[in-house]
Amino acid sequence: MWQKLGLSMLGSLISQSFNLIVSYTLDKRMNNKTSNLIGVLAGFCLNFLLQYNVFMTPHLKVSKTVIKYLLSEILIIGSIQLGVSVMLDNKTTYKTSLPPSLRKYYNTIARIFVAIVVALFLSYPIRNLWVFV
Repeated sequence: MWQKLGLSMLGSLISQSFNLIVSYTLDKRMNNKTSNLIGVLAGFCLNFLLQYNVFMTPHLKVSKTVIKYLLSEILIIGSIQLGVSVMLDNKTTYKTSLPPSLRKYYNTIARIFVAIVVALFLSYPIRNLWVFV
């Protein structure tokens, strides 16, 4: 169990890093919420490949697993988008909690915070207990 958790978290870290790079780059070109959604979707594609390698076993049917994964990702992406939207909508309130030197990175820090919370309390349990069983 711990090995799967570690590998799953590593895969999530890699795909979330990709998500953050895409979102951060697009923040300069478009609305923050739109750039976040595009980054999350790009990270989703990469994360599927990584999580598939962590959890997939020979006895699972690929088509059933893909459908369950897609359904779980809709919930996960929706949760991330909602969490980031709340953080961005309340930016002036939460931004003051950060040290002044980090305030210019508020959007990225908010995305990281939301991603960690969702990964620990939603993504891993759903994948481990429903998607890849």
